[in-house]
Amino acid sequence: MQGGMLDSRAALTSLLYHYRAVLDSRAALTSLLYHYRAVLDSRAALTSLLYHYRAVLDSRAALTSLLYHYRAVLDSRAALTSLFQHYLALLDSRAALTSLLQHYLASLDSGAATHI
Repeated sequence: MQGGMLDSRAALTSLLYHYRAVLDSRAALTSLLYHYRAVLDSRAALTSLLYHYRAVLDSRAALTSLLYHYRAVLDSRAALTSLFQHYLALLDSRAALTSLLQHYLASLDSGAATHI
């Protein structure tokens, strides 16, 4: 009878150790799942960070493009101003030439009048 009781105690102890091992393996699996979830969360965070960085780069590219466009507008305004100044100088030279021609014609008229 005592041998049977020892066998049943040994079986019960073995069963408890087996159950404890099952609980430990469940805890390990749960820990592994939490670790995997943390890895997925960190990957999602990294993906979000990369999308944010890409958006920053896109906005910087758009701003650079806008600045180049603004610079081109300023260059075209400068070219237009230069052209307008050239046109004004041309008008001034034509006015000066006209004035010189009128002065020459007036001197010719006064010379002709003194001959008469």
